[in-house]
Amino acid sequence: MRRALLLLFTLMVSSVFSTKVYSFEPERTWGIEVGVGANCAFNKMFYDYTRMGLSGYLEGNYYAQGIPMSFGLHAQADGFSRESAQTIANSGVGSSFFSYRLMLTSNYYWSLNPTTTLFAGAGAGIAHCRRTEDFKYNEGVMSDTGNKYPFTFMPRIGVITRRVKYTLSYVYGDSANSFLCLHVGYMF
Repeated sequence: MRRALLLLFTLMVSSVFSTKVYSFEPERTWGIEVGVGANCAFNKMFYDYTRMGLSGYLEGNYYAQGIPMSFGLHAQADGFSRESAQTIANSGVGSSFFSYRLMLTSNYYWSLNPTTTLFAGAGAGIAHCRRTEDFKYNEGVMSDTGNKYPFTFMPRIGVITRRVKYTLSYVYGDSANSFLCLHVGYMF
């Protein structure tokens, strides 16, 4: 057992010292990225089903020189729906949730090789959340709309390969507008 642990420790130490370290060197000081993706809210609230939705974003970044970090401004639009079994039986009427977010962001980068970089970061800001609830009554369908402006927070992780950025984030807002996002973006 001691020999196995000593061998494992020796392999770990030798692999650390034999790994080549790459530094994150952006091509320019400023960058813009555009992306699309899917989102999924896990909090069903009082509904029976939550449908996956679409998401899109635009982000401008300043890449700090000498440290592997960026700071930016992130704008994101999201939409998804929730339905109950009763509304599906009565022509599929339910609630739609739309949100528009504006956040300050920061990322930290780890370069694995010259073409692949990992990152972890977060964003914080404000959101405009809109809920449209459609329900059936005797004459047809009636809509009720509600607006909110909650604080929003978004931790995220991802990988950049060449100029394509894959991001997994969780957007925290009020209970109706918190969801998981998977984005694919292109960095200009």
